[in-house]
Amino acid sequence: PPLLPSPLLLAAATCDAVTSRCVATSTQLADALEEASHPVADTTFIIRIREGLYASDAATGPFRLAIRRAGQLVDVSGGWSGAAGGCDHQSFDPSRTTLIGGPTRKSFYPNLSNALDTGAMAYLHDISFSNPNYTQADGGACLSGLVGSGNSARIDRVQLHDCHATVGSHASMRMDNEGDLTVRNLAARSGSAAENGGIGVFTSGVGTSRLAQISVTGTQTAASVPFGSGITLANFGSSLTHLANSVSWGNDDDPLAVDIATSGAGVVLTRTHYGILGGLPDANLAPGSGDPGFVADGDPRPGPSSPLIDGGVGDPPGGSGAFDCDGHARVVGLAVDIGAFEWAPPADPVFADYMQAYGRGGL
Repeated sequence: PPLLPSPLLLAAATCDAVTSRCVATSTQLADALEEASHPVADTTFIIRIREGLYASDAATGPFRLAIRRAGQLVDVSGGWSGAAGGCDHQSFDPSRTTLIGGPTRKSFYPNLSNALDTGAMAYLHDISFSNPNYTQADGGACLSGLVGSGNSARIDRVQLHDCHATVGSHASMRMDNEGDLTVRNLAARSGSAAENGGIGVFTSGVGTSRLAQISVTGTQTAASVPFGSGITLANFGSSLTHLANSVSWGNDDDPLAVDIATSGAGVVLTRTHYGILGGLPDANLAPGSGDPGFVADGDPRPGPSSPLIDGGVGDPPGGSGAFDCDGHARVVGLAVDIGAFEWAPPADPVFADYMQAYGRGGL
């Protein structure tokens, strides 16, 4: 598909100080992130990561972005390819670029928490993350970040898999937000932690968090008290959190463990599908329940008879985006699907006829 300009790049169109880096090794990635984190870095900093595996180690250090300049825009994206090691073409399939953490290193850590960074923005997209051996007692073995008041972060088309934190929490993703956070087209699977192997978003102050097109499955919690596993949404102060067109199902098999846990005022759910809900959100609009019809256990892509198909609301808070979490067209059919992935009929016409008769909407 043609390369579409990101919201960050559009916002930077009037800026005259732009740095772009094309990286092909773990060391180059760590160096580019350090360069972008320098206080005198250009106002707009673009990091394009070529397709492949990138593992942080003692030599590279952690993959960390710490924006220290007010008004700075940093775009970090994967799926790039091109001749002679260049970054000329992009795939919107996040599985083609994977960042891997280690026992003492998160897969990726964006930090926009400095109060002097007002107006800073980070845009992270088209990347997958994995961390099977995290040993630290904190949140987010794979993806963890801080967004300070007056700053914003955008996360789009991200896959999180095999994120394990033996003594930590929210192994797949933990985001602490006091500013403006948008997360969409994100899939988390096969994560485990002492408390919630899935994702957690903690919003405070006057922050606003918008989550849309999220899928979480196969996440576990090892705690003796069932905290739940899947999605945690916690609000403090006057903050707001929206979760729309999303599914959390097939997580911890403890019968008391919840798939979505909410706390605090200002949490709104819209067209969200789950097994067990914990807490009392301010609103829960048109929820879904029952088997979501995943294509397989641990794989949250909808099968041909899934009730998630065409089940989403148009233009949810945070938007649905142009592509789903596999890089396919975001809307196929009458309406957007619920979750990170869009179902589409198979290309083979014979198989398509079979699916029409016996699959979605069939016998």
